[in-house]
Amino acid sequence: MPNKKLSLAITGCGGMAHGHLNGYKRIKEKEADKFDFVSMCDPVEERAQKFAQEASETQDSMPKVYTNLEEMLEKENLDAVDICSRHSDHHVNGIACLDAGANIMIEK
Repeated sequence: MPNKKLSLAITGCGGMAHGHLNGYKRIKEKEADKFDFVSMCDPVEERAQKFAQEASETQDSMPKVYTNLEEMLEKENLDAVDICSRHSDHHVNGIACLDAGANIMIEK
């Protein structure tokens, strides 16, 4: 049985998130079928759009863009969320993602 391609989102598309996105792009160069970027979330829509555009260069689809984490979690069936939001929001975002059934990665 082939491995399932993971559905991945990034929330918080500024600062350190660029390093995460670059790391994911390197993984996709080696293992394109490991995951797909499904959505990007940031309170500043333009940042999320930029991340979605950059991520779309590594796959056949454009990730959806959200400005609200709860809305993204409600509408998407995510396997994992990389939380790159402000440190003060890590715990709130992490709990929301776990409650929605998504695995999380949080720095710090």
